[in-house]
Amino acid sequence: MSLETSMEGSSMNVGQKRAAVACAFCRQRKRKCDGDTPQCMNCRSKGLECIYQELTTQKYVFYLSFGDSDSTLVEEGKKTFINSTIRNSEQNSSEAQLLRLEAIEALLREHSAALEALKLSLGSYTTTPTPALGSDHLDVHSSRVAKRFNLQTPVSTFSTRVLNDFTSRSSQVDVDDVPPLTIPLHHQTSASSLLALPQMRCLAGEFPEEFFFQVEDSRPRSVPLQSTITWGELEPQLTFIDRTQADGYLERFFTLVQQFHPFFDRSNLVARHDEIRSGGFQFNNESALFLAIFALGAIASDPVDHGRDSYSGDVFIRSSLKIVLSSWTATFSGDAVLSQTLVLCALYFTYTAEPLAAWRFIHMASTSIQQILIRCKDLTSNEVEIQDITRLSWTCYIIESDILAEFHQPRSGIELAVDKMLFPNYGNSPTLENLYSLAEIRGRSLLNRIHHTVYFTDSLTLYVGQVPNTSSSNLSPRPIPDASFLRVCEELDCQLETWYDSLPDPIKPDLLGNLQGNKQACLLRLRYWSAKQNIYRPFVIYVTSQTPGHDIDVPQTVLERCQKCLSACRTFLLTAGYILSERTPYTYSTAQCSLASVLVLSIAARSSALRNLVDDIEMLQNLTIELLKPWACPGSSVECALEIVGSISRKQRFRNQLQH
Repeated sequence: MSLETSMEGSSMNVGQKRAAVACAFCRQRKRKCDGDTPQCMNCRSKGLECIYQELTTQKYVFYLSFGDSDSTLVEEGKKTFINSTIRNSEQNSSEAQLLRLEAIEALLREHSAALEALKLSLGSYTTTPTPALGSDHLDVHSSRVAKRFNLQTPVSTFSTRVLNDFTSRSSQVDVDDVPPLTIPLHHQTSASSLLALPQMRCLAGEFPEEFFFQVEDSRPRSVPLQSTITWGELEPQLTFIDRTQADGYLERFFTLVQQFHPFFDRSNLVARHDEIRSGGFQFNNESALFLAIFALGAIASDPVDHGRDSYSGDVFIRSSLKIVLSSWTATFSGDAVLSQTLVLCALYFTYTAEPLAAWRFIHMASTSIQQILIRCKDLTSNEVEIQDITRLSWTCYIIESDILAEFHQPRSGIELAVDKMLFPNYGNSPTLENLYSLAEIRGRSLLNRIHHTVYFTDSLTLYVGQVPNTSSSNLSPRPIPDASFLRVCEELDCQLETWYDSLPDPIKPDLLGNLQGNKQACLLRLRYWSAKQNIYRPFVIYVTSQTPGHDIDVPQTVLERCQKCLSACRTFLLTAGYILSERTPYTYSTAQCSLASVLVLSIAARSSALRNLVDDIEMLQNLTIELLKPWACPGSSVECALEIVGSISRKQRFRNQLQH
């Protein structure tokens, strides 16, 4: 229907319907719609269903006079208008949430197709079949956990509980729109957000907003960062490095670091190493790159010890930082080697669990990369230079997203840049680490969309199930999370299962059975359980926000979602030890997710409606303490997290003693 047609016959009658100028898709995405039927040009080009919604315009007339009868009419009119506004606001909010999910399915199909194409080249891999999800595997793992952490509480009941919770899959639901890859600035998924909840105060006490950011910001700077304050030449001992020692660092880099972020071609990097060895280290970007590589090769094998304030890679990273910061200040058009070195420096600080330092360097790297991207004419090319920058861009995206999931820091823009890029092309014979990298990109992207779809809203509206009352500052409680929100969560859960099911067999982790495996498989497993608990966490927060000490009638639908969230939190904690037992780029993010998981479990244990679902809370709190303890460096946010969990655990034991 055209605009002219919709204008004809229009009048001022209350409630008359008019045709919308733009279709639902164009209106939501704020795109110009040509109004063609049955499909506008935008929907036709994307293969989407084009829907023109008819909107009802209502007019409320307030009669203003000094008479009592007229005043009553005014008040009634105001109430009618306010109630209608609230209903329309809630409906629009629900529709907006659903519209954000429109093309997630299409995107996942695209991702699945990319991985399916790679499956064809996997014939040379020999893999062990994935064990069945039997309770025997879980019981064996449970006993190992108890033995390793010297826990007294048996965890064998975990097996049956988890198997019962996750035997069914969510049904497929149609979607309307896809949110961007960006994590919204004021999302409510971090551990700091959980600490700010009212129901958390009686457990952990009062904490300021962005508590963990404030702790990290005031944390004493590490030795490598202190050395960047003064400029100078390379460290004297670096003018000549023994060839055997250098080769050892390079090999450890390939073995322990490159597996997580394979943005280097091994043969090319070895050739570059031979070239720089023949000429010696100089004050240039190429030398800075290999010094950073040596630093990572050294620190990746350092033992985990929260008492140390220096690492075996510090001598290399100090000189690398001096070079790269000097080069950064004088480079304005972007440089590939400089960008690679900045990413390596960021990675170094992920291995030392210094998230803000890592954020600083990944932000610098992302800016340098985008300076290169805006001058590239064809980002779809398979040229070596283009693929190098593509792999580097996706690496920046993953590292930055992990940090921004915990801290409200400025975005570099790399999320928007990769949203328009193809996946890295690893050729016809991708290695397993290449496949893990592609799966990690998809997993991180899904987590970002959960942040954006579920948690990009006011925390009270999301968690407590309340909406602002237009006529006052009070909050009017809503009895249960509405059906549209439930549909959004179920659809996201379906997307999560789609991601897991699409993983090629050689890299698909066993979620509940054999929990051993390489670090990449453990990482994918943690991504799955982290996403699962984030999807259903609002239901736990809703139930625990009710008045404590009073029995409440919680709908079975809500209880089932709470059970999914709590089981996901439990499984995350039971499997996080495989990542936290050694140095990896995911140390800090795993530690913070572990804290968030135990906080959710702890507030559930105080709820009369949920405490039967977390009867093993004491064991899980003790397990979290053991997970965090090796990384609790003095003055760090992990040290604060350890103290918080310890305090909650002591209060839990005291309450249990009083009850008995």
